[in-house]
Amino acid sequence: MVGDPQSVARVGRRVDVQPEVPVAVKELRTRMLIGEGRPLQAVVAADGLVGRDPLSETSWVILLRALCAAGRGAEALRR
Repeated sequence: MVGDPQSVARVGRRVDVQPEVPVAVKELRTRMLIGEGRPLQAVVAADGLVGRDPLSETSWVILLRALCAAGRGAEALRR
């Protein structure tokens, strides 16, 4: 099943350990974490995206959305 949470988790772990995976895939995975209601994991993933490319507007948007979803809106505003 495509939306199976266990398969998404397995793919997510593989994405994290493979640096050659395109950034767009990592961004999609992070958006999926937010959509699945896993904002804390999304914050960690998005923070990694911003750390790798601090000039990426897309990565920043994902990080700010993840922070808001995690109930850390004030932190999102400070960033």
